[in-house]
Amino acid sequence: MSEKNLENLPDKIKAMVLAKEKISLKSSKINSKLENYVLLIITEILKKFKQDRYVEMLYTSVKELAINA
Repeated sequence: MSEKNLENLPDKIKAMVLAKEKISLKSSKINSKLENYVLLIITEILKKFKQDRYVEMLYTSVKELAINA
């Protein structure tokens, strides 16, 4: 994905969560941008269900799974 396509990605992610659309991330390596997108997705989903107290715990678990996959 080019930088231009990533420009409005946070807004697109929020809209996809609200619309209950499937979100898929694919990457050959984990970098800080990808980590931020994963965190945003988790945060938005948990916020939607008023469970945002679990963001840190779920983010750490997902990150570890991704790194060790």
